[in-house]
Formats: sequence, structure tokens, C-alpha cells
Amino acid sequence: MPLMEFAEFDRRPILVAIAGPNGAGKTTFFQRFPRTLANLQAAIARLPHVLIYDNSDLNVPYHLVAVFDHGQLRHREEPIPEWLRPVLA
Repeated sequence: MPLMEFAEFDRRPILVAIAGPNGAGKTTFFQRFPRTLANLQAAIARLPHVLIYDNSDLNVPYHLVAVFDHGQLRHREEPIPEWLRPVLA
């Protein structure tokens, strides 16, 4: 599941900078997303306090969507971002 559509990628300057001048990093960025979600799940299981933010909406960056304490979900914002659903399942 992609973090965002390729069209959205180009609207975010930091992601374009990561991709480099020829855009080769764009594919790499999207290929890493499943690993990033796996790392998030591991962090939830191992760390005492995890805050999860969503910056999918450029108008509301760094929106707190979930809080975990010792692996237990303590707070969740609705609607849940599509990318976070597999982590919470």
C-alpha cells in the first residue's frame, strides 16, 4: 500500500529533494514503506510510549492520530488514515 500517490509525492518539496534531480529516489521511497510500517509495529511492541502522527493532509501537518503506552492503544483519532489501518489491525 503506497503512502501517497506519485502525484502527491511531487507536491512535497522534501520528498522531491530526497528523490534527487532525476527522481530515481521516488521508487525507492515507495519500496521502503512496507519496511517502515514493520518498524512502526516493532516500535509499538518494544517502546514504552509511541506517538503516531499523520502528515497526509498538507493543510493539517503533524496531526496526532494514535498513542500507544507499553504496546496498548490509549488514544486513536477518527478517521484512521488508510496507511495506519494495517498497523492497528
